[in-house]
Amino acid sequence: MSRSGVVADTFGDEFRAEFNDSDDIARRRISELLWRREVGLRPHPRFHTNLHTIVRESGQAKSEGYITNISRSGAFVRLGALPQQGSVVELDISLPELAGYHTVHAYVVHVAPRRGVGVQFIGGGDAFGSDLERYLEQLAR
Repeated sequence: MSRSGVVADTFGDEFRAEFNDSDDIARRRISELLWRREVGLRPHPRFHTNLHTIVRESGQAKSEGYITNISRSGAFVRLGALPQQGSVVELDISLPELAGYHTVHAYVVHVAPRRGVGVQFIGGGDAFGSDLERYLEQLAR
């Protein structure tokens, strides 16, 4: 199952998102992630990695890059062409030992000029969550 939504308003480095097809549990998870981000808590450990990804931003040419660190809630993506902070992008992520890739929506939390972007996953479906959990467990060993 995938979820879709849009960033409805931006207020400096804060935003309000409207999710079109989220149930109550999904809305509570999203609210918790956003609250943790606001107070500076990382809900999940980050792991170094080197995963190829394709990034698509509405109205822009797709970009290829590498995810250099990843957690259950987001990632840092090294890219040449950087999307704008506050934008929502689609990432095609290929996890090791899996055929194909997952397409995940992500919110661009911060931009590091000449390096890449930090993103927070805001939609990826249950299959992505399960596969990502297995991958992170491997990295934790």
